[in-house]
Amino acid sequence: MWPCARCGRPITLAMKWDVGHILDRALGGSDDLTNTRPEHSRCNQAAGGQRGAAITNARRAATNPRALPPARDRGIRGI
Repeated sequence: MWPCARCGRPITLAMKWDVGHILDRALGGSDDLTNTRPEHSRCNQAAGGQRGAAITNARRAATNPRALPPARDRGIRGI
């Protein structure tokens, strides 16, 4: 049994799990063993989804100067 690197809950051999990256590949990290750790599949996918959304939003803002700032910066709660 190992702890999930994202949430800290245990990972057993019977569970679905992924190999997570300490420094994400999208940010220049490698697949080397020193840069990987066990994570629940759900934890890993959630982190990737958040990162992907941030990258997409940054690209949109860079190409559209009239784009609205992120909802949290506009005072909209719950996002």
